[in-house]
Amino acid sequence: MKAVFRRELKRLFGGFTGWAIVAIVLGSFTVAAIAALRSGGSVNPAALVRQASWALALIGAVCAGSGFDRERREGTDRLLRSLPLSASALTMGKYLALCVPFLCGCAAACLHGLLLAVFAKCAVGPYFAALLLYACAGLGAIALGLWVSGWTRFALVNALIAAAVFALMFYSGRLAALALAGRFGSPAAMIAIALALLALAFAATRDFGWALVVALIGEVAAMLLLNGNAAAVSSFWNGAAALLGGFEYFDAPAQGVLDLGGIVYFALMAAVCLTLAAHGWRMGALRGRRSAE
Repeated sequence: MKAVFRRELKRLFGGFTGWAIVAIVLGSFTVAAIAALRSGGSVNPAALVRQASWALALIGAVCAGSGFDRERREGTDRLLRSLPLSASALTMGKYLALCVPFLCGCAAACLHGLLLAVFAKCAVGPYFAALLLYACAGLGAIALGLWVSGWTRFALVNALIAAAVFALMFYSGRLAALALAGRFGSPAAMIAIALALLALAFAATRDFGWALVVALIGEVAAMLLLNGNAAAVSSFWNGAAALLGGFEYFDAPAQGVLDLGGIVYFALMAAVCLTLAAHGWRMGALRGRRSAE
């Protein structure tokens, strides 16, 4: 695992991916801080971190485009499968290497909290509590991206699927609110539903053509059912939001309280995705041996 970690870390910072992850983290915090300062009035530092959380879907997408699929593109997947290295060790080595640039970006984002404390007279406690939750959410997004990276041979498709799945899980509470308000007719909401259905269908079928058909059918069904019967499906959306929603965990730090449930939620998300990623690599190795025989 250490050898894989060192190799991946060298590839990340020797190329574009590692620096892109750091830039996404710092860029999201900088944009949120500038917007908060320009709006005038008091600045809620924890709410600022919550506003920067949109970048987590991008981080998952970047990791999905540079995980196991990169080994196939560079032709090193067969070499890795021939080594006496377990799928779990390989997955953890890659995962820990991807976590390094993200955590470096989070460490640099601590400066935003200190600057806000000096210039905007904000309390740093809620900011760092929200930043801890942001880091946990990012580690979950990286694990999700690593799992999705083994789904197809196309890095762009993997990136889009990872971003869609994470956004669906993270913002399911907001989607439930849209359902209750009967606003699923908006183009943005329908596009989000289509991407989520496409990602889930592809996860089940591993065939992009069938996944596209299922997504189109599901989109039509959503237009017919959700627009006219928002009240009838409100209980379903409320249950889904309570089970999967991650964005709402940032409400507690904004009020000066750290919700440990959010940390547990994102830790479980990372553990499940890493387990599935290792299983996918193991199944790929078995298929490779059978085709060779």
